[in-house]
Amino acid sequence: MVGVTKAGLAELKRILNEHTDNALAGLRLTADQSGTLGLTIDVETAEDQVLEHEGSKLLIIEQKLAASLEGITIDVDETPEGRRLVIVREPSK
Repeated sequence: MVGVTKAGLAELKRILNEHTDNALAGLRLTADQSGTLGLTIDVETAEDQVLEHEGSKLLIIEQKLAASLEGITIDVDETPEGRRLVIVREPSK
């Protein structure tokens, strides 16, 4: 499963709360054909991995995509434009 820092959890929760009031919805991590990651609002399916936090389905990842994301962590960077989600890959051993 993808790792998420405390700051990342808080930012994901803020984004989810800002964009939906559907208690069944979460943020789905997606990848386009070039591998660029993005987030959409969606509900989980039986094949998904789900990260729950404080009673919310926060992050939803399709099983096939999750397998390719082993070793990454979602965190937050403070920028002049505001908080941004970032992906950090753990160094290979």
